[in-house]
Amino acid sequence: MNSPVTVLAVAALIACGLSFARPVPAAQIELELEERVESLEKEVSALKSELTALRKAPAPADPAGATLQADLEEIVRWIRAQGEAGVALQRALEDSRAKGFTAGINPESRNVLLAGLGAVANASKQQLKLGVAPQPKPAPEAPKGRAAQR
Repeated sequence: MNSPVTVLAVAALIACGLSFARPVPAAQIELELEERVESLEKEVSALKSELTALRKAPAPADPAGATLQADLEEIVRWIRAQGEAGVALQRALEDSRAKGFTAGINPESRNVLLAGLGAVANASKQQLKLGVAPQPKPAPEAPKGRAAQR
């Protein structure tokens, strides 16, 4: 273990440690700090001018927002058309009943068909409420008389 290589390695490590442990002169520390402060001041100044330029620049056109708005308008048109179709379906069902559609072979199946189509028509006629945020559901409470499970 006490070979000449080991002794040289330990001596080199001690020499390196001592060279790093040398105190840095206060003037050099102050100079480095001043350089860092100047660099940071330049960077802050550049960022301020960039921010000012961005605030003055006109807002870029938002193609994604325009597409989204067009999609939303198309969806609203489609929903309104569904409501109108529901009204038309309801009228057709009533006319069908008045003309005797439920009479004849297996009238119960025809009644079920008309009831199902009537439910679809009623659902499509419901008004759409926009701009109303859904309310969060309250958390279920533990039954009284029992300790809550962990």
